[in-house]
Amino acid sequence: EFRRVLFRSILSEEIDERLDRLMLLIENLEPPIRQLIFRLRYLQEKSYQEVADEVGVSKVTVFNHLSKAMDWIKKQFK
Repeated sequence: EFRRVLFRSILSEEIDERLDRLMLLIENLEPPIRQLIFRLRYLQEKSYQEVADEVGVSKVTVFNHLSKAMDWIKKQFK
């Protein structure tokens, strides 16, 4: 039981650290429109179309910014 509790505690700390790091990376996304698009899509859970309408760009532009943002974030975690 102790090992299970210890494991959960360590895992919880690791998840918290990764989430903190992810939020910091999101804050540093460039250009600013990429950060805005990422936040609207993933943090506010808006659809591609809703994001496109709100930002005033096409769905293709939303997709391209999200793709580049995800690639950059993945590289930062390696």
